[in-house]
Amino acid sequence: MKKKRVIIWTIALVILMLFSITAFAQNATPLKLSGYYKNLFTTSKTLADKKKQGISHLQRLRITGDYALTKEFSFHISYDNEILLHNLYDSPDFDLVRERDQRKLAWIDLDETIIDERYFYWKQSIYRLYAEYYTPKLRCIVGKQGVDWSRTRFYHPFDLFNPISPLDIEKEEKIGVDAINIDYYPEPFLMFNFIYAPYRNPERQGLGIRFGSKIADYDFFILAADVKKDKFIGASFDGYIKEAGFRGEYTYIWEDDGDNFLRGAVELDYSFTRKLYGIVEYFYNGGAKLMEIPRFLGSYDFSRRAFSVTKHIIGAGLEYEISGITKLNNYVFYDAEKNSFFNNPEFKWNIKPNFDLTFGAQVFQGDSNSEYGNYRNVYYAEMKMFF
Repeated sequence: MKKKRVIIWTIALVILMLFSITAFAQNATPLKLSGYYKNLFTTSKTLADKKKQGISHLQRLRITGDYALTKEFSFHISYDNEILLHNLYDSPDFDLVRERDQRKLAWIDLDETIIDERYFYWKQSIYRLYAEYYTPKLRCIVGKQGVDWSRTRFYHPFDLFNPISPLDIEKEEKIGVDAINIDYYPEPFLMFNFIYAPYRNPERQGLGIRFGSKIADYDFFILAADVKKDKFIGASFDGYIKEAGFRGEYTYIWEDDGDNFLRGAVELDYSFTRKLYGIVEYFYNGGAKLMEIPRFLGSYDFSRRAFSVTKHIIGAGLEYEISGITKLNNYVFYDAEKNSFFNNPEFKWNIKPNFDLTFGAQVFQGDSNSEYGNYRNVYYAEMKMFF
């Protein structure tokens, strides 16, 4: 483990040094450094013990380097160093944190748990590492990257390679997938996308193609993919009904275990005024299985692939800008099959251009044989400083 830790540190530092040296030596565009520092505090009863109050305090430093070698060719690296103070060491809840490991979820393992002891968890990782070639007609990204084919807001049937749960507090933090990602635009209204995501075990690799075309005010896409031995075909659209956004995406899936089913989402969003925005979505999951609730709650990888344990979910959200620097949001999901609810009120405060505060809660209601009835209420506060 010590050797691996040294390798990760060395890779991050060497790449950043090479960027800087090359930039100065060639008098080229300087290396652009950015990043953020985050504090995220959460508290909730644990899933395993309703009487135990779980507390966690995440501190993450992310340093990002972007360097344009030429007008077309660039490099990107993001390095994370995070500490989690908590009281969940012996709880199954914390096993889900440990499962977010590149050794299990990515081809190239570039993260390292430095300390995993009672009350203290320390981890470092290469969050993103890729080279990019870009022209108006061709874009190629090779390396650890975020891949998202979906355009829906809550549930994402097109998000095949590194999906994330709509219940995740850090929805923007998608674990990177190691892939070759090629976009080709033969015409302004046509696109072709190819992705190959290798893995040490060939049964967990991913391969996908997507075609897109623009007709009037709508973007249309079709896809075919083979990801972790599951096969997918799909179609999606994204456009407008007058001034309202209207989009949907559907995939038909042949799972490796023999189940075939349809999964899809359709949504409508609208800005009522400059300050008030609303959205509603219907999600259908033909592969949902209530019998899989224990596995869904206990496995990070399985829950990302399964999406839900019930078939019919209705989501809605309102976002209201109180002032230029404060916003109040509320998102509600309703499990129409088993009558359970998820409610997520959130207050955002942009104190300074580079300093954000967020306060929120996730409130669940329903019985144990439902989509949201097994979760515990979560309360969180986040401070994020960009540089």
